[in-house]
Amino acid sequence: MTESGQPSFTRRVAIAAAAGLAAGEASHAATPARRRVPFDRGNPAHNLDAFIRITGSSNPAEEVLMHNRARVFSVVGDDDIVRPLFDMEGYKVRRSVRDADGSWRILQREVFAYLDLERGEVLETWQNPLTGEQVRVDHIFNDPVNHHVTLQFPRYYNPGTEERRVDPEPFVMPWSIVGNQATFFFDTNTRWKNVLDPKVWKSESTGEYVRVTESEWYTADLADLEDPDLQSIPYVGGWSRLGPWLPWMFMGGQPGHLRYRGKKTKLASIDQLNEPLKTFVRAHPRFHHAPDTWSEPNESSYESYARRFKPRR
Repeated sequence: MTESGQPSFTRRVAIAAAAGLAAGEASHAATPARRRVPFDRGNPAHNLDAFIRITGSSNPAEEVLMHNRARVFSVVGDDDIVRPLFDMEGYKVRRSVRDADGSWRILQREVFAYLDLERGEVLETWQNPLTGEQVRVDHIFNDPVNHHVTLQFPRYYNPGTEERRVDPEPFVMPWSIVGNQATFFFDTNTRWKNVLDPKVWKSESTGEYVRVTESEWYTADLADLEDPDLQSIPYVGGWSRLGPWLPWMFMGGQPGHLRYRGKKTKLASIDQLNEPLKTFVRAHPRFHHAPDTWSEPNESSYESYARRFKPRR
């Protein structure tokens, strides 16, 4: 022991430690430096390449899972509290294929389960605290959810129509680069004709149109972003959404909406999922993989609901 009461190294330990340090330095020195191409945040081509590699992979044979776990809150008026209702967890499984013109087709399916707030179990039924009614929970199985992305954003407010359409803008996303962290933000503001006609789906529909606003953010390592040989870039991120009541909540025309906030990350396969989601998705093998070919139109949870159920009388 030393006079301070701290143990001293023996000569043998000191020699071993020095040898290990030297070996580590030699190993590090032998590792070739990564090739890096400086990222130009104002360049649409750089942005598109980053979007594909961060959210998925530039390798068309590689599938990735965009995992998301979120809490869902009710927002009713200015005086009521923002109340947590349930959690949701799931993923989008995607594969990205590059077209000859340099654009990308994202082939994708998505599955999400609603979970009990306290126990984290997959819900079969749910007691709606806003109505007092016990309802059957309808989980999300959307197929396909495909996207065609190019060097331009198709800017419009109501997809598929000319309503409030404006000229396209270059595919340049808002970026925040601090130190070795690169974060981009992706916002969508959509409004579309509700397939659940409120005159027919009186309990399920929230109106003639569906209005949804979403914000996502993805943070990656700048060295990964600037490595052109890295086809799939790891990220952590977040997600928020403002949207109408879900059809299976049977809220009808009652005022209010839902607010979502969640965390996003990338997984290699369903084997990395935690329980109970892993068991839940194993029962749906179609959603273990992305589609093999492009198809349209996409299916949202509203089209899916209208296809599988009849209006409640």
